[in-house]
Amino acid sequence: MSVFQVTSMKFRFGAIVALVVAMVALGLAVWRLADQDLGWRNSEPFDFVSGGNAITGTLWLPDDDPQAAIVLVHGDGAQDRTSDDGYAPLINAFLDHRRGRVG
Repeated sequence: MSVFQVTSMKFRFGAIVALVVAMVALGLAVWRLADQDLGWRNSEPFDFVSGGNAITGTLWLPDDDPQAAIVLVHGDGAQDRTSDDGYAPLINAFLDHRRGRVG
């Protein structure tokens, strides 16, 4: 076996390893980006009045029967219910563990 053949085999092996690593990294990135989206989750808007104060929110439901409920109340200025999807990973983590969430 010549030096050229050995070098060529090493290059092919390195290229295959690099391709596999790149595919795994891409898969992990896409999987993690799914945590930033709540559009595919079951949700229901709600509103009610209590003591003259209007309360509005969104109820996100897990795919299976919920085991508990979590109420997340934030009051850090003018933001939407998910703080421009900043809370999306947290909400998705709760929903993945069968916790309903009201926000």
